[in-house]
Amino acid sequence: MQEAEGRVKQGSNDLNTQSFSGRTRVPMRQNRSVLATNAAESNSALSTECAAAVPQSIRRESRTCPKCMKSHDLDDCEAYLNLAVEDRRKFLRTSRHCFGCYGRISRSHDVRSCRRRRRCKICSKLHPTGLQDVRLTQQLQQDVSLECNETQPKVVQSCATETDNGSESVAMSIVMVQLTMQSNPSVNITVYAALDSMSSACFISRDVWMKVGCPGEPTEITIKTITDECRQNTTVVTGLCVSSVLSGRLINLPRVYTQDVLPISVDEIPSHSTLQRFPHICHLVSEMPDRDESIPIGLIIGANCPKALQPQHVISSMDDGPFAVQTALGWCLLGPLQQNFHLDSISCSRIQAVEKPVCVRDTGVKEMMLQMYESDFSESLSKVSHHADEPAVCISLQQSDYAVSQDDRRFLALMESEAKLVDGHYQLPLPFRQLDVQMPNNRAQALHRAQGLERRFAADKKFHDDYTSFMNGMINKGYARKVPAKECDDKAVDSKLWYIPHHGVYHPRKPEKIRVVFDCSCQYLGSSLNRVLLQGPDLTNSLVGVLIRFRQESIALMADIEAMFHQVRVPESQLDYLRFVWWPDGNVNVSLEDYQMTVHLFGAVSSPSCANFASRKTASDNEADFCEEVADMLRKNFYVDDMLKSVADISTAKTLACAVQQICAKGGFHLTKFVAIAKKS
Repeated sequence: MQEAEGRVKQGSNDLNTQSFSGRTRVPMRQNRSVLATNAAESNSALSTECAAAVPQSIRRESRTCPKCMKSHDLDDCEAYLNLAVEDRRKFLRTSRHCFGCYGRISRSHDVRSCRRRRRCKICSKLHPTGLQDVRLTQQLQQDVSLECNETQPKVVQSCATETDNGSESVAMSIVMVQLTMQSNPSVNITVYAALDSMSSACFISRDVWMKVGCPGEPTEITIKTITDECRQNTTVVTGLCVSSVLSGRLINLPRVYTQDVLPISVDEIPSHSTLQRFPHICHLVSEMPDRDESIPIGLIIGANCPKALQPQHVISSMDDGPFAVQTALGWCLLGPLQQNFHLDSISCSRIQAVEKPVCVRDTGVKEMMLQMYESDFSESLSKVSHHADEPAVCISLQQSDYAVSQDDRRFLALMESEAKLVDGHYQLPLPFRQLDVQMPNNRAQALHRAQGLERRFAADKKFHDDYTSFMNGMINKGYARKVPAKECDDKAVDSKLWYIPHHGVYHPRKPEKIRVVFDCSCQYLGSSLNRVLLQGPDLTNSLVGVLIRFRQESIALMADIEAMFHQVRVPESQLDYLRFVWWPDGNVNVSLEDYQMTVHLFGAVSSPSCANFASRKTASDNEADFCEEVADMLRKNFYVDDMLKSVADISTAKTLACAVQQICAKGGFHLTKFVAIAKKS
């Protein structure tokens, strides 16, 4: 029996399978009379079962077995299948074969990057069938009584066990709770939560997380269980809290990790009819809600949340029956609910989750900053080819050796058809990829980010003052405005709005000047503003070309467009996609309110192309009122918002400076910070 017990090792979870492996189910045969009683019969049965589990197309890929060097697949090899699962793993490691497809490991192929993973025919997970431990103990004594009165299996490797035979057999510590967010208590969902003292972390099912709508950050964790250790990419969620369905006391949860499935069965929750069978706990019917199979099992609360697990009262077991424990979340039962029941499967629970902090990534901000730097130092020319049916604003951008993409043509056609001059400024639409844009309401995410901003304000008064001054300046200049209360109520659940988180950055060379950046790449439930916008063609002049033309003459003339992006307006119908939350006058002691940008903002992927389009359209629309040289200055001597022009004499410099300032004003651009430098003769 020691040899048999040694072979009952649970190897069903492949090291690189990304499904949750915290609670491991070990399959057991219902009818023990048909088990193989000798090694030959067991090996034959296993070979047949494993061979049938692997598709023919996969088995044909490898003709030579790496174990016995014969012409068959490794999952068909008797010598390989006669090994215990741990010995099979050891063989694959020493022979440098992939745990996912049995292929050879090389620099370009390892188990983490494997794209040809086999699917196990027994458990349907992504690992070879040969790594699924389907063998039970061999040479079992045939005279073992099938009516064993024990409630524990022969081999138990965990502190927590359960059974699943389609009816209530063992009760686990599971309670019905209300799940909500700290930032938005009005959103709450009723779920079942497993109170797992053998888990070092808390987990939430992905479906429940999506319903709650709480923002999360991607991360990587290592999960160690009784049989396995695996790394997986997941999402860490903060700001969740739970309460009992019968009382309103809230318990804040620590960091919670999402999982596709939580391996907990509804049969582990006792019903009222079950409670009434036990005299010592039957009075709990009035204090425990009856089992409701329509309520999802959405949480595992681990030992890192002691307020939820701490016992308050205990009703002891009687006659080997269950005992009851009262916690802050309600009463729960633990123990056997039947006598002389038969075990079909066992679940073992011992979970240790270790998060790698360096893997928590802000995917939006880094990408946005890289795009900004690439835009600032791009050496590419204005690459828009001209055809007869293209917008007139692109006539000056002829480059016949460059092909314009279909998205760029759509962008230019949209801008040319929708551009209009409103109150002295060009109004250009947001270039959405689709006409009917549907986005989830991410106000909860914006509130969550604002809480982090509030904490920084409390720690840095100068940052708070600078941030408030910048935001008040935007509002006073009309770049942003408060959303009317009626619109807030009417569109509370509308899918045609988006809230943009924001943060402040200081320029390394100007530590006294702050710039508030709107994080348009921030994702919520897979959506972000930048994902639904067309970037548009690169209308920025070549930096090399601008600098070379700047060195042609002896007198240098420089100027700057003030807040270039903010001079281009957005149509009224699209302002709800540019919402953000802010405290009136920066006073964090009052409630956050909804605001919306009225202009194209710094951080949107389309803003550079929209601003450059408006600048070039200003030149095209007003060229007849000014000389061609002045219009060409807008087209050729600007690098984004910086003008660099050289002229031959001072009088020409004065004339051009006055003219270019006037033509910029025609499009709503304020040209300022003039500098002129002349060589001394």
